[in-house]
Amino acid sequence: MAQITLDDGHQLVFDNLDIEPGRFFSSGAALSLGAGQLYSGIRFPLYFRTDRSFRTARGIVYVLTHECDIDRSNRRAFNTHVLICPVIKFEEWLPRFSSEFPNEYVQGFLPALGQREVSRVAYLPSVGDELPYGGLLYLNTVTNTHVELFSDPDAQRVASVTAYGLTKIDQMLQRHLFRPKAERLTFAAP
Repeated sequence: MAQITLDDGHQLVFDNLDIEPGRFFSSGAALSLGAGQLYSGIRFPLYFRTDRSFRTARGIVYVLTHECDIDRSNRRAFNTHVLICPVIKFEEWLPRFSSEFPNEYVQGFLPALGQREVSRVAYLPSVGDELPYGGLLYLNTVTNTHVELFSDPDAQRVASVTAYGLTKIDQMLQRHLFRPKAERLTFAAP
């Protein structure tokens, strides 16, 4: 069976969206660096399986750190790093994904992605030229980068989520990070 096309895969996600894409993003031009911002051209650590090492990559990131915690005019300890989640472009992800898994699995996974049933991945709707097919927040790749990188010439604000978008992403984070453990923990140290 042939692999799913990019347009067909995107349509499968879009037809099953559990969000309203038109309410998700704004320009955020007046906002300072902080939670809910999407930036391109930001360096972050990325794991390479071939040699089991981390290197830096440059790409689009979603900012998780609250703006007051990284405000450069707010001089205090522990305000030099920004918690981020790299954004995987849908058009780069889908061909790799569909080549690694059977077509039936792919065709079942994509609607679940749109319905926000995959707790470890949040689908972001398309925004401008940077994410024409949308993107994925793989929540297990939350990492950090230095705040100074956001003032590099390559760093560009892509968009900001709206209050609606922030709520939807926060719900995904909460569901993923705070769900009950599958294994039972002991009540006290032995």
